[in-house]
Amino acid sequence: PSLQRRIDGVLKAQDLLVSRGITSVGAAVNRGFADDLRAYEMLACDGRLKMRVNEFLSWELLEAATRVGLRSRFGGDMVRAGPIKVFVDGGAERVAMRSGGGVWRTTPEELRELVGRATAAGLQVAAHAIGDAAIEAMCDAVEAAHGEHLRHRVEHCTICPPDLQSRLAKLGMVAVMQPMAARFGRVASTIFFPVRDRTHLAPHRGLMRARVPVAFSSDLPVSPDPNPWPGIRVAVEDQVNGIGLLAALRAYTSAGAYASFEEETKGTLEPGMLADLQVYSGDPLEEGAEVSWETLRPRAVLLGGVKTFGKL
Repeated sequence: PSLQRRIDGVLKAQDLLVSRGITSVGAAVNRGFADDLRAYEMLACDGRLKMRVNEFLSWELLEAATRVGLRSRFGGDMVRAGPIKVFVDGGAERVAMRSGGGVWRTTPEELRELVGRATAAGLQVAAHAIGDAAIEAMCDAVEAAHGEHLRHRVEHCTICPPDLQSRLAKLGMVAVMQPMAARFGRVASTIFFPVRDRTHLAPHRGLMRARVPVAFSSDLPVSPDPNPWPGIRVAVEDQVNGIGLLAALRAYTSAGAYASFEEETKGTLEPGMLADLQVYSGDPLEEGAEVSWETLRPRAVLLGGVKTFGKL
C-alpha cells in the first residue's frame, strides 16, 4: 500500500486501540518495515500518533538489519525497533507437539541458526510457538546462542509443561500470552490442543510461579477486540490456571514494558515514569464494585500526561 494508505490505516487502528485504553502496541509486520516505520515516524513528528509503537521485524529482514547495525530498542519513546518475529509452528490444530503432528514453519535447525545470528547482532527474537515441541525448540535455540540477556520471547506459549516453564525461567525468556485463549478451556484441549494435563494449557499460574515474566497481549486482529478487561477476567477466573487480579494487571502493564526493555520508563505509575494511564469514573478494582468486564471502558486515556481520548 501507499504511504498515505498506511498512515490512514494507523489512524483508524489507533482510534480503536486508544478507546480501549491501549497506550503501547507491538506491531508485527512482514517486509514493509521501512514503509511502516516511516508512517509511524511521520505521525509522531506531526503529533498525531496516540500510542507508543514497538515495530517487529520479519525474520526475512534479519540480514538487512544486521548489515546496518540495527538493534532492538533502537528509537525513541514513541517509535522503536522491536524484535525479530519468526513463526515456529502453526496455529490451532497445526501446533508442533512432542507427541507428534503439527506443522513446523521454521524447523528446529533453522530456528537455532536464526536465533544465533540475531543474538550475535543484539536483536531480540519473538517466536510464535504454541505447541510444547515448538517452545522446546526455541529454548534449545536460545540456550545454544547464549541469549539470556536479550529476553527472547515466546509468543503464545500455549502448551507449556513444567519442565519447559523451568527452562524459560533459566534462560531469561519472556512468555507473551493471550489470556482470552484460555477461554476455550477443555474444549480447546480436546479439539485443538491434544494435552492430557489441563494445567499445561495456558499455564499462567505455573509460569509465574516458575518466575517467568508473563506479559499479556490481545493478538489483534486474531482476537476481535483489544480491550484488556475481558482477558483479565478470564485469567483471574480460570479454574485451573487462574492468577490474582493484580498479577493480571501487571501482565498487561509492567510486564509488557519489561518484555520490550522499557520497564525503567513505563509500565507503572510513579515519579519519573511516562504518564501513560487510563481514567475511570469509578474504581473497577474496588471490592464489591459492579463491573461488566466485557464492556468496561476508560473515561479518558493519557499518553505522556496528554489526553488522547475521552473527557477528564
